Amino acid sequence: KKNDPDLNEDLIVITDHHIAVLDGTTDKSNQKIEGYQSSGRFAVTIAAETISQLPPDATLRETVDRITKSLNDAIRRTGSYDDDYEDRGGFQKERPGLTLLMYSSQKRQVWRVGDG
Repeated sequence: KKNDPDLNEDLIVITDHHIAVLDGTTDKSNQKIEGYQSSGRFAVTIAAETISQLPPDATLRETVDRITKSLNDAIRRTGSYDDDYEDRGGFQKERPGLTLLMYSSQKRQVWRVGDG
């Protein structure tokens, strides 16, 4: 991953009200999602798009809920997982994921979500 930027699963997002460091995690199945080199890259890309659209006063809970919804919706749109993926617990066990470290200037808080 060090010598190939396309394999990088880390992103930094800076908006007028938030700064976020995103660290993608590749799921255990090593699932590739069309258009992305890894599921970790997919996850941080979707999260970055979501963070860039957050309102200035977004709470931690709102931020996590919006990222989760965006990621779930994006996974479904790709068709990369079959119809019973969710029923098998796939969203918990195999889903693309990320660790988030984020600063909210309006809340004057630093948030950390994930195990990175």
